[in-house]
Amino acid sequence: MINTLIHGFFDGPGVLFADKLDESGHFNIVHWVGHVDDQNGRRKFDCYIVDQHIGKLHSGDYEYDSVCWAEVCRNKKQILKEMIRHRYISNLEDSIIDHLIFNRVCYYRWLLNSKNVDLVVFGNIPHEGFDTILYRVAIAMGIKVRIFFNIPVQYMKVISRVEDVGDLDDPVEDPEVAQYDLSKVCSLDYMVNATRGNQKYYQEKIYHKLLLPPSKALGLESRLLRWLYSGSGLSPSELKIYYKFRKRLLRATSCRAPFKKFVYLPLHLQPEMTTCALGGDYDDQALMIEHLREWLPDEYGIVLKENPKQGKRFPRAADRLYRTNNFFKRIKKLPMTCIVPQETDSIELIKKSAFTVTVTGTAGFEALLQGKNCLVFGLAWYRKFHGVHEWQANPRFEQLVKGVNKQKLMIDCSRHFNACINLTELSSEQTASEYMKHILYSLNQNVT
Repeated sequence: MINTLIHGFFDGPGVLFADKLDESGHFNIVHWVGHVDDQNGRRKFDCYIVDQHIGKLHSGDYEYDSVCWAEVCRNKKQILKEMIRHRYISNLEDSIIDHLIFNRVCYYRWLLNSKNVDLVVFGNIPHEGFDTILYRVAIAMGIKVRIFFNIPVQYMKVISRVEDVGDLDDPVEDPEVAQYDLSKVCSLDYMVNATRGNQKYYQEKIYHKLLLPPSKALGLESRLLRWLYSGSGLSPSELKIYYKFRKRLLRATSCRAPFKKFVYLPLHLQPEMTTCALGGDYDDQALMIEHLREWLPDEYGIVLKENPKQGKRFPRAADRLYRTNNFFKRIKKLPMTCIVPQETDSIELIKKSAFTVTVTGTAGFEALLQGKNCLVFGLAWYRKFHGVHEWQANPRFEQLVKGVNKQKLMIDCSRHFNACINLTELSSEQTASEYMKHILYSLNQNVT
């Protein structure tokens, strides 16, 4: 029996997955980090809830370990950025946050030791701060880790390290196996409902200039902001933060791309896993743009487009760390670099560009489907596909402006997706049990 600690799996299929693990005869669930009750309201596993009551933990209750603390400290910058998304933490002083991190390191070490844990299973890439601490402590203690990575194209894959994201499995021996219809490999509809708001670029700019100043003088600013950004789901105080962001963005936006030759770089939503956990130093997207500008030939421009969801999720964290005044100032200083309105069609920009640039975004895969190369700065799930060039590998510009060989791309898609769990056929509740069997099979293959 493998003593197993699981983290996440909060939805219905996740509960079924935990049940199957517990009933399989191979795994002994000794701890479940999360809040899950059965249908009768009984707590099924020993759950630990990460919430505002974290302050009740006292490091003096648990034994300090220098190896675990050193591993966490090496990744502290990432952890701090991930934790800042939590509203109750974003308002704390740095010294208190440091204390909370230290408490959590000590607690998780004690927990893993006291439960004799052999395996830690995550329901997603650790990216919210506290789960990253658990991941790093498990690594430091030499405990096996398995991570269920949900690719934003309805596939799931099991990996043993975050660094494994994007690694391809063994080559396909028969190329005929790889005859994928690339237009149907992925239903890239995850951004369909990511509307920017009710107003277009010019309309919003007019409202900002003509309506907001008098409404502020009359004490009607909050009411007007609720109307202007209706459907955002933000509180009055968050709406003011969001308005400041929109004001900065509109001021930095050009009505169209003024370059004949350019590369396209859609900005990531931040804070988010795609940059915090998978982007490394390029979680700072302005740094990526600066490095790209230094590398690109002078005659090529950089066209940026803001993420439709930016500012609506975790507005305080985004305002404090990511879309600051300094972010836009850094971009403004760069020659041959512009931001286009958010309603600009991304597919058209991909088609017109020399190639697409991203940290780990799915826009890079969309570029491959359009026959264009892409340049990635982080651990993109498709980073080993044909047509993808990694920044760390010192790419050559001449290679990036060439076309993509669709046959080679299909073979790489086969190597990747054949090793994944296809979720597209398992959407109903009736197929949840079968879905869990696939996950359990995949996990068993990785553990044994």
